[in-house]
Amino acid sequence: MPVFVNYLLASSGVCVSALTGAVACGFYILPIGKIPTINFETLGLTGKPNLFLVCPPNTCSATPSILSPTYGMSVEELRLRWQHHLAEMPGVRQIEAHGDGWQFTYVERSRLMGYPDLITIRYFPLEANTSTLALYSRSLYGYSDLGVNQERIEQWLASFKN
Repeated sequence: MPVFVNYLLASSGVCVSALTGAVACGFYILPIGKIPTINFETLGLTGKPNLFLVCPPNTCSATPSILSPTYGMSVEELRLRWQHHLAEMPGVRQIEAHGDGWQFTYVERSRLMGYPDLITIRYFPLEANTSTLALYSRSLYGYSDLGVNQERIEQWLASFKN
């Protein structure tokens, strides 16, 4: 093999190792970039397995992974209680509040590599003391997430005290 190719392969390996080490040690954080506004009524899914969608019946244009639960409280109370619930979760932080006050986007990063996942939540009133929500959790990088987004949302739903 020519010397040039050996040097190229060796330097590529060093660069990849250095970047992986920097990410793992927290010296380099993969960027989130511009946060897209999610419209649940017109949302189109990518077809990749690195996302999970929870939506009320007849609300999302995309087929949800599961249907949203219904909560016996006003939409204002639901929003406040979910915001408190998420504020107590380590590694989850709100990065955007949308203009109407009913939709919020959060980020949670993977422990080892710091890959960012975005989670968008929108709250919906149903009746005076009944409400629901939509949750859309997705990875920004890669194709498969090995079920991380589904596991996250199912855990969030299970741990929320209604």
